[in-house]
Amino acid sequence: MEDLWLVRFKEAVQKALDSGEFSMRALSLASGLNPNYVGDMMDGAQPTVKKFLAICDALGISPIEILYGEVLTQEVRELASRPEVIKLLRDPDGVEFVTYYSKVSEKDQKRIRDFLRPDDLEEAANDEVSLQPLSDQSK
Repeated sequence: MEDLWLVRFKEAVQKALDSGEFSMRALSLASGLNPNYVGDMMDGAQPTVKKFLAICDALGISPIEILYGEVLTQEVRELASRPEVIKLLRDPDGVEFVTYYSKVSEKDQKRIRDFLRPDDLEEAANDEVSLQPLSDQSK
């Protein structure tokens, strides 16, 4: 049985194919992949993270919506698409994220908290990392 995210992903791809927006070959090429990739994936090949993200980008769909099955508000989409936020979310140590988070407005901090899933926040609450402003961390 396929994971739910993969089912949602294939449904999004199929919707684009059915609408005539793309052929399998055109979507593969628009994603920077070999011409047969989307066809192979639709037939059962498991996409890598890089290929999943490339296809989402070509389709103009949110990987987060596919992975979590939740529709994001426009405000959260805009926040999540900022290059600095994308970079921070890929930071394995979270140091850049803490730095960025401490510098943004309270409104943006709330958006970030809303963007993260409750499970992520609970896990973060158990971590040793402090989300206090940088000026307070040096004390």
